[in-house]
Amino acid sequence: MARTIRVGEVYLGTDKISHMLGYGRRYFVRYLQLREKGFSEAAARDKVIRWGLRRELSIVGRLVDGITSYSDLEANYQGMEMAIAMCQGDDPLFVRDGDAWKIVRRVEILDYITPDLDETYNNNHYWLLRKRFVIPRLEEYYVDRYDDEDVQARLAIYRAWEPSLNMLVIDQYWEKKGRDPRNNQSIQALYQKRHGNESVVSD
Repeated sequence: MARTIRVGEVYLGTDKISHMLGYGRRYFVRYLQLREKGFSEAAARDKVIRWGLRRELSIVGRLVDGITSYSDLEANYQGMEMAIAMCQGDDPLFVRDGDAWKIVRRVEILDYITPDLDETYNNNHYWLLRKRFVIPRLEEYYVDRYDDEDVQARLAIYRAWEPSLNMLVIDQYWEKKGRDPRNNQSIQALYQKRHGNESVVSD
């Protein structure tokens, strides 16, 4: 279990940093390969996000440990965006100066921190035995805390953020499928299951 840290207004597990640097690099390499094949920046990003989601729904997440982590996917994506910003675009972090690289400006980690890195907000989906183990504990220890004032204040801050391209593409993926398993195991869904249609969220 990774420790939880706060970066800006967002709480996240320290494992998300390793995802940004590790899997983010894999995303970036795949992005470059797609660009070399002639795909536009937008198309390459879209394809990388969908590739990452398919892997998380199969060999990387579901089959390995019985978890689909949408927060991990967000970290992977933000790591790719950080890598792209380092040497590409109109305002890169580094530029080539002869035989060396020159730092133009420092990496601002807050640029790549979003609420969807917080697993209490962007919940995991659990499968098979993992589901049988985790869901009862969520129901026992966390569901009734959902309407706590502090929790709702934190969620209000998170909901004010614009979702990343990664989350928008994932939303589109499940919308096209006609079902979204994320709606079944979130803390909000479990809270509403216990308390009927009562909702503490005003949308």
